[in-house]
Amino acid sequence: MRIVYRNARDPFDGSLRDVCVQDGRIVRGPVRDSQVVDLRGAELRPKFVDAHAHVLPMGLDLVRPSVAGCATRSEVLDRIRDGLRGLARGEWLIVSGYDPDRHRGEPTLLAADLDRLSAETPIVLRHASGHGSVVNSAVLRLAGFTEQTPDPPGGSIVRGRDGRPNGWLLERANEMLRKHAPKEDVSTMAEAILRACERIASMGIGTVSDMMTGYYDLNRELQAYKEASQRGCPVRLRLYVQWSSAFGPRSRPDWIETLSGADPHRCRVAGIKVFADGALGARTAAIRGAYEGQDAPSRGWSGILTYRPSRLREMVRRASEEGWSVAIHAIGDHALDVALRAVRDSGVPSRHRIEHAMLADDRQIEQLAELGCFVCAQPEFLADFSSAYRESLGLERMARLNPLGSMDRAGVRLCFGTDRPICLGEPWTCVRLAARRPEGFDPNEAVSESLAYRCFTELSAQALGDRDLGHLRPGAWADLLPVEAAV
Repeated sequence: MRIVYRNARDPFDGSLRDVCVQDGRIVRGPVRDSQVVDLRGAELRPKFVDAHAHVLPMGLDLVRPSVAGCATRSEVLDRIRDGLRGLARGEWLIVSGYDPDRHRGEPTLLAADLDRLSAETPIVLRHASGHGSVVNSAVLRLAGFTEQTPDPPGGSIVRGRDGRPNGWLLERANEMLRKHAPKEDVSTMAEAILRACERIASMGIGTVSDMMTGYYDLNRELQAYKEASQRGCPVRLRLYVQWSSAFGPRSRPDWIETLSGADPHRCRVAGIKVFADGALGARTAAIRGAYEGQDAPSRGWSGILTYRPSRLREMVRRASEEGWSVAIHAIGDHALDVALRAVRDSGVPSRHRIEHAMLADDRQIEQLAELGCFVCAQPEFLADFSSAYRESLGLERMARLNPLGSMDRAGVRLCFGTDRPICLGEPWTCVRLAARRPEGFDPNEAVSESLAYRCFTELSAQALGDRDLGHLRPGAWADLLPVEAAV
């Protein structure tokens, strides 16, 4: 395809010029025998690049029941009851989108509540943050979680006053369910990826990164992403593989070969993912001091660290030595201290990324700028989870969450992601929220709308290692948003 966009305005620098496209790339021109579109000074915009998402989980959620949007506890229970109808023997009911903070004044659901619906069919009700679940007694039995079961490192089996598990599983305890839940086949996974990417593409996103590839089974997931790409997936796929799947005791040294034959421009592994802590809504993010309403902790911080600090440093260093970019999930300020040390000790700090960094203080922001690593932020969190943040942190600490303005002024390299399916992830909504923060959040921590758009295009592409995406310079892929123009 050959096309020339006349009088196109560059959204980044405001310049007016002709943009020539040939064979899917922006070229210097001239381009002979081309279609000509006169934009008459209108902006020609690159498609969005979502630097932090969960594509396969999003696709699976599209075919699973969800309680997102349920206004009351009884609505949640009704939705679960509906989901139980028609399940085959041996099937699990996995329901997404549970956020008890949206049902203020009502008790949080526990295993006993789910058992009243079914004590035999395994039920998993996933927290909206993705960092925990409440399950029924059938799941607890299958997982072997009893009164005597110790909490796994980096996780918590929440217990009632009687010492018995009450159904809530947080962080690593929640992840342990993978060993027991039925596993989707490659074909089902590929179809889920395609369904998710069709919706993602409809939002104007041209490239998306999956930030937890290997959560279910690395080999089957890579096969599914490859199959989806070869079947015409409408967006480019960038995968971040869980550290344990790539380097753990059960990893296969040739795992990367599973993607052989895939077009690397369409689908490739971009890096390694590792968690430092959990989430604020689930109170598993590692924060300095106490969560709202809790006593001051003797150790000086609250929440859960996924790994010992020394272990996290070893993990990041190993992946870095093998040439990988590492994305470290660190939401709390205590976890961010741990992540910063790991990035600094990696040997090549600018290669890596910090995901979220929601409670970063001025000193940490200076360190982030000095290290040169990317920080991937999610502006939509402030709108979607403000009530959970208020309950967990109080108004004063909540106000400065996502300090994008301070980061920008300090020279931190920023990029944006949606963390879908945790958020809806409509890109223009994210851009507006970064530029005009919701009520209750410090307006001085906003950024300009033009920078927000760049964080969601060119800078996100750079964070993924794609220098030829997200801009209009010659050599870039012509992933362009539709324009209305006279021909």
